[in-house]
Amino acid sequence: MAARGGSSTKKTKKSQAIELSADMEECLSILQQLMQKEEAAAFNEPVDWEALGLPDYPDLIKHPMDLGTVLNKLEGGDYHNDPDQFATDVRLVWSNSKQYNQPGSGIYLIADKLSKLFEKKFSKISRAPKIEPKFDKASREITADDKVKFIKLLNSLTNEQVGQVVQTLEGRCPEALQEVDDDDLDIEITKIDASTLLALNDFAETCLAQNKKRKA
Repeated sequence: MAARGGSSTKKTKKSQAIELSADMEECLSILQQLMQKEEAAAFNEPVDWEALGLPDYPDLIKHPMDLGTVLNKLEGGDYHNDPDQFATDVRLVWSNSKQYNQPGSGIYLIADKLSKLFEKKFSKISRAPKIEPKFDKASREITADDKVKFIKLLNSLTNEQVGQVVQTLEGRCPEALQEVDDDDLDIEITKIDASTLLALNDFAETCLAQNKKRKA
């Protein structure tokens, strides 16, 4: 299914006009950008597991999702102008792919790349994060160990949580974000102030603790 553009008024199959909020218009734009990428073709329509000879797919993937279905739901008003509901379905596309395919396989790596790209773009939409970093006046100067810790913690977070880090930096230290290209973003640690870096390290540790509880 090809991505479609249009004004803020979308129509369902019942010809009912759906007015999208500004945030949902941005969600639509993000979705269209993803669907137009050549490597996203495999994610734009439901997995035809019968044609692909994947008989175990419906047994392993209980809640199938694809970007074309997300588009239909968005345009039909199924997300009730809630960006988080939209994001939940987009994330399901990536998680299903990574659950079914082997780590390191081509489709797994593409799903991970598109997931990171989605979180980068979605982080720019104003929304309340699940965990709010607590910012206090820095009680000390940051050390090399703090910077190494930040890198290790960042690499251990989910793509969604990395998106929250990016969102925080955009608000507090935008100069620390270096956009390499449309698909990549570098974080310049030396340009993060002490209070923000220490708060993000605490935030990341809280995230990891929650992640471990979910897996337990």
